[in-house]
Amino acid sequence: MVWDEVKKIEKIDYKDFVYDFTVTHPEHNFIAENFVVSNCIGGVAATDPDEGGVISPGGIGYDVNCGIRLVKTNLTPSDVRGKIPNLLAALFNNIPCGVGCTSSLKLPFHELKKVLRDGVSWAIKRGYGLPEDLERTEEYGKMEGADPEKVSQQALKRGKNQLGTLGSGNHFLEN
Repeated sequence: MVWDEVKKIEKIDYKDFVYDFTVTHPEHNFIAENFVVSNCIGGVAATDPDEGGVISPGGIGYDVNCGIRLVKTNLTPSDVRGKIPNLLAALFNNIPCGVGCTSSLKLPFHELKKVLRDGVSWAIKRGYGLPEDLERTEEYGKMEGADPEKVSQQALKRGKNQLGTLGSGNHFLEN
């Protein structure tokens, strides 16, 4: 899926080995948790191939499914008017969030790989969602062709405790 097109490629005199592919638009530069973020969600960082380089599709992070999602419900404004503080409190009481938070889901690696392959379908089968959530989620809640066997053991360990959490910084929940 292509969201934008390259407008300009500019080579700069740089003596180190990290290259940054980013967006110069001011809205893609912000401060999160007192840290200046000068890259966009979906940015890419690449290191010099002559130095054993790699390409990281998450130039600003590698957290589990750092992305933006909309949730469609059958609620109307009159259904939630006056109840938003209680709804938000319920969400934040049930979704671990903040620096160092961990998931209440304790999955073995073989089950985590099923999550990576099946996405929202995995969650629905285990009671974490409704069948209609598939229709209301981008790409029906999974990436076609996702291959969990390509995910390193280190990445699985790092992501295992993040599944089902909100995180912090530029991770947010809004109404």
